[in-house]
Amino acid sequence: MQQMAQRLRYSHVVFIAGPPGGGKTACATMLGWFLFQGIKRPFRADGGQLTNEGVRDAARQGTHGIFFNEVATQADLTKVVYAADCRMVSLATSVIAESKVPQIYQILHFFNPTVAARKDLILVGVEPDPDSPEERFKVDCKFPSTPIPA
Repeated sequence: MQQMAQRLRYSHVVFIAGPPGGGKTACATMLGWFLFQGIKRPFRADGGQLTNEGVRDAARQGTHGIFFNEVATQADLTKVVYAADCRMVSLATSVIAESKVPQIYQILHFFNPTVAARKDLILVGVEPDPDSPEERFKVDCKFPSTPIPA
């Protein structure tokens, strides 16, 4: 969490994927609360309803990040990337049957090689932990190889 918190001070694309009912939205919500509560800039949770112009307006208003729930189309993915290009954190969830990062990367690369090649992409795979009597999740995560800005 600390490594992710340091990285998300700057624009990044955080792509959270996993099977239906796997805990993606819960994971994104917890990340949002944990990572952005100390930042004195707004964080929006309505990314799915925003147009590209709305994303640009959010950046102009000093928004730190936008949450995009249920990214399913190329247009959705374009908005996610555009938010990061506007120097905001872009937190996105997507239903993908896989929850392991290598498979998520392959699917994302097939769907959009440009996004998969980004140096600011953080991939997170989430699935329920079947061995836990409580609501717990298994998380697989890959950070970009680029260093954190000083």
